[in-house]
Amino acid sequence: MKKTILLLLVFLVLSISTSCTQDKTGDERSFLATIIEISGNTVVVEPLEGEDILHSADRITFSTNDLDEINASVGDIVNILYTGEVAESYPAQVTAVSWTTEFY
Repeated sequence: MKKTILLLLVFLVLSISTSCTQDKTGDERSFLATIIEISGNTVVVEPLEGEDILHSADRITFSTNDLDEINASVGDIVNILYTGEVAESYPAQVTAVSWTTEFY
C-alpha cells in the first residue's frame, strides 16, 4: 500500500513539473514569407509554399518592436526566426526574435 501511494506521488510530481516547465532549450524555428502588410510595428506575412508553418496558418503577424530595422517593404521575402507557439488567431501570431532579407 505504501509503495502504491509513493509511486502515485512520484508520478503526480513528475506530471506537474513536466507540464509547468517552460521551454529552456531556446526552441527557435524559422520560415520564409512574403510581406503583405506593414502597419507601424506590426507585419503580416504569407509563408512561402512548402513552409511547415503553413500547417498552422496561411497568414502570420508579428511585432517588430524589439527587432532590428531591416528596411523591408511589402512584397519582400523575409526569413522570420520565432520562439514559442503559433497563436491560433487570424492572422496567426508568432513571437519573432529576428527577421532578415538575407537567406543562408
